[in-house]
Amino acid sequence: MKDSFIALVPLDLINENPYQVRKEIPHDHIGNLASDIRAQGLLENPAGRAVDKDGNPIPWSEGCEIQLAYGHCRHQAFYLLDGMYADQGYDKLPVKIVEYTDEEMALAAWSENETRKQLNPVERALTFQQWINRFGWTQAMIAEKVRLERSTVANLLRLLSLPAGLLTAISDGSVSQRQATAMIPFYELSQSEQDQLCANKDFDDFFSAAWMGQVNSDTIRERINAAIAEIHPAPAQFDFTVPNEAPIVVEAGDEVLAVPDPEYGEEQAWLQKDIEGNDVVPEPVQPVEEPEPAKEPAPIIPANQPALPTAPVPAPMAQQPAAAPVTEMPAAPATPKTWAESQYTVTLGFQPEDGHEMGRQVFISTRRNDGSPNFLVARIGAWKWNMPWQLEKLINDLHPEDFEVEA
Repeated sequence: MKDSFIALVPLDLINENPYQVRKEIPHDHIGNLASDIRAQGLLENPAGRAVDKDGNPIPWSEGCEIQLAYGHCRHQAFYLLDGMYADQGYDKLPVKIVEYTDEEMALAAWSENETRKQLNPVERALTFQQWINRFGWTQAMIAEKVRLERSTVANLLRLLSLPAGLLTAISDGSVSQRQATAMIPFYELSQSEQDQLCANKDFDDFFSAAWMGQVNSDTIRERINAAIAEIHPAPAQFDFTVPNEAPIVVEAGDEVLAVPDPEYGEEQAWLQKDIEGNDVVPEPVQPVEEPEPAKEPAPIIPANQPALPTAPVPAPMAQQPAAAPVTEMPAAPATPKTWAESQYTVTLGFQPEDGHEMGRQVFISTRRNDGSPNFLVARIGAWKWNMPWQLEKLINDLHPEDFEVEA
């Protein structure tokens, strides 16, 4: 705990916190606060540090200037009371003098405003950007200091990429943060691409309504993503699905082939898909025939030869010769597995949430039996798969708060 003491400081020697981003204080709030101070006295003293004429911290001395860490509204309320009740002691403000560092001054300003919910999303974003520029803090460091999720910090900072007019609309509350965030992908396009989209009157009318806060965030996101997909088509993705009906089996000589059912047309052919979405014809089923054991030909006995001798009577067990060792024959090479016999493994890997509008990055690996795996990397929002609902549910059930990442 730092040493502190209370000093009566003339109002004209008190300056605001240089890290205070809230510039406008509602006049009715100051009036109500002045009435409370007049009736009950000052319940909590503001705090600040002594500075020289250039704003550099110095040891306190009588008559030096003071930078407030917090208590700006109380400072303004004393100005109002001094004008209304001159010579009643409101010309000086009791201030707790503390040797604050720059970082502590910045966090004190944040704490005061955040406690009273007085910062709008743009002011919060400007605060974070100021800390990054002044102190070199990362998004992860800011999130830890103000006890927010890193994704929340990242999404607030992304608002600063929007044009000034839209930032003003966010500040005055005519456009919500969610609506503004949904418009960010449009402003990440080049100017020529923005002009190309706005050349469509329907899109231009929609976007003008979004600027006025007349379109909900989900609709904004869907319309902008659909428009961007027209000028930047997503690459072909592989398909997990198979037709509902089994293929027609046709015998061609010694082979059994699977061919598409004419009822479903050429697009419904029974074809497997590889990782890049290319068609792969299923391998024909080769019948496996067991070789028959070779038979020795029966001996031919000429008519003038005597009959063959009969087999000798086996000797007792004690006189039997030792059996020759059995030599194992090498196993025949395995027949390649058909698709029906194969195992097809799909592995999903998810990168932590990084605040991107299209969602987190996902990589997918597929492998057939013991073959080499194939990989694909994509953003969740860019997927155009026709995937089984079980896989889609698995992906949608993942939550960003389960992952942490350092900036």
